[in-house]
Amino acid sequence: MGWYDALFTFGENVDRPGCSMPTAAARWRPTRQPIVLDQWPVEPGNAEAPFTTVMNFTAYGERIHAGRVYGQKDRSFEPFVDLPRQLGESMEIALNAAPDVCRRLERGGWRLVNPLAVTRPPEAYRRYLVGSRAEFAEEFFDARTVLGALLDVSLAECAR
Repeated sequence: MGWYDALFTFGENVDRPGCSMPTAAARWRPTRQPIVLDQWPVEPGNAEAPFTTVMNFTAYGERIHAGRVYGQKDRSFEPFVDLPRQLGESMEIALNAAPDVCRRLERGGWRLVNPLAVTRPPEAYRRYLVGSRAEFAEEFFDARTVLGALLDVSLAECAR
């Protein structure tokens, strides 16, 4: 990667103490996705709407570094497959995934929507997010710990 002058990542802890993500011996600088706040006016939430998330289940295969396997949602989302059914909450995913994955998620209580329909054009994406009760974001953490916490505290309380 020496042909780049600078490398940026949305992972804010990459290349910092305690972060085990491989860096390919490069120095990564954290950045955030740019947001034009004027395009996102504050609007009241809809308590009747589902919790939502937009994701790509797997865009590339697993990577192995120093004996540890790194994957994507296909590896980290497993503890959440049955979450809507377990909590009795309406939860929706705009998802790009294989048909067998979609069927498993639907059996777990997730409502699936076409990700292209809710993310293109940008106005559709904004409407989708604004129409959500709240974003369900499973990111790079120990999902088992979070699942236990969610089962102890109702999602309705978390959304307040």
